[in-house]
Amino acid sequence: MNKRDQRLNAIIKLLQTTPDMHIGKLQRIIGCSVSTLRRDLLYLENEGLIERKFGKVSLVNGVNVEHSENYRSNKNKYEKEQLCRAAAKLVQNNDAIFIDSSTTVNSLVNFLSEISEVKIITNNLVVASIGQARNNLEIFMACGQIRTLSQSALGLDTIDYLSRFHAHMIFFSVSSISEDGLFMADMSQNEVKKVMMHNSDVKVALIDHTKFVAHQDFIKLCPIDDIDYLITDMPINNETIESQIKKAGIKLIITKNSKIRS
Repeated sequence: MNKRDQRLNAIIKLLQTTPDMHIGKLQRIIGCSVSTLRRDLLYLENEGLIERKFGKVSLVNGVNVEHSENYRSNKNKYEKEQLCRAAAKLVQNNDAIFIDSSTTVNSLVNFLSEISEVKIITNNLVVASIGQARNNLEIFMACGQIRTLSQSALGLDTIDYLSRFHAHMIFFSVSSISEDGLFMADMSQNEVKKVMMHNSDVKVALIDHTKFVAHQDFIKLCPIDDIDYLITDMPINNETIESQIKKAGIKLIITKNSKIRS
């Protein structure tokens, strides 16, 4: 992650804990120049993530904000690629798979070059764009309203299209995970994932360590025991979640140490 993305990430985290922060205070905490902060805030504002009023800045919709595809793609990029590398090993020749619109799964198609005749059903514009150039992949792109912020198709038409398919696996991510389950920050994204999960035999969740939180997002996708695989980048530092995973027989893949546990 470059210095600019580190600043953007730091700004978002500060605003999640301190709503309506004065711009001067934000500048002192971040430790950058006024002009640099102004450019960063303008970028975040244009992306629909923040709003500025009367010398103060706040997140749009508080903590439950769907970040832009560009912002989410750059956050923990290396970790996400490692999750996708591990996930690709689960795909077999002639499989049909769902890939959701999470940026965590964007690079999955890059690791499928050794597998033939894979059918990918997705609402993810990035995945569709990358995948359509691969001779071994057949892409089925859902129709619907295009959400520029997340580079995805959403809405009733999207759900209707995805409902026509049945896949062996779904590869997806979420906004947060806690002892209470897997959560999303956006209702439209949540509904699309539910349809994909319902029409899949095997549910594979790719969730990096930053999404294991005490205060989860407010839209519940599913309980933990609904998934079959959990792929993460670091050992889980939560005994309750670990216990739930073990009790449910979920296969846990930790990419940091290349471990697979049942």
